[in-house]
Amino acid sequence: VLAADQRTKLVAARTAAGLSSDPESLREFKLDLVEALAPLAPAVLLDPELGLPHVLEQGAFPARTGLLVSLERSGAIRTPEGLRAVELLPDHGAAGVRRLGGTGAKLLVRLRADREDADGPNAAVIRAVAADCAARDLALVVEVLTYRLDDEAEDAFAGRRGDLIRGGALLAEAAGARYLKLEYPGGEAACAAITDALEAPWALLSA
Repeated sequence: VLAADQRTKLVAARTAAGLSSDPESLREFKLDLVEALAPLAPAVLLDPELGLPHVLEQGAFPARTGLLVSLERSGAIRTPEGLRAVELLPDHGAAGVRRLGGTGAKLLVRLRADREDADGPNAAVIRAVAADCAARDLALVVEVLTYRLDDEAEDAFAGRRGDLIRGGALLAEAAGARYLKLEYPGGEAACAAITDALEAPWALLSA
């Protein structure tokens, strides 16, 4: 699947490369990407803020390619506890994905399973989105990222990263995720540990 829903990170990458990062430039970049690669991909993931509306207006999306639509705002809200909370795009949800012609939705959530649980706000968002998508027979991919806390040593985080990825996947599954997109946990054994721990299938994100 070609993931092309980047917004904040795309701006940063283009700025660092000395390229324009105004909305029109981002829209044209995503249009070029879709025109070149979407006919070769089984599915493309696009954002409903910049990329997808322009691509659809230009009639550039191939009829036989699956379309995944991101549900969250780019970036995350930092909580007083130092965690990161997902924020959904307003007035969008499963109905919005269907209106855009999407065949599936994607929700990115940053989780620290050692600091939050199934009763926390991120898990509540996953449950609500999973129920919304299920009610409209829409496939949902939940992408889970882990992160280093502000007061956490880099080497300590690196040593626990594989366990945190597995813990985040389990937390997302407990909250209702039925298909997961996960970071590389560091090796074959770590991948196998995730597969053994989950009932849900998972895909590896490119980073």
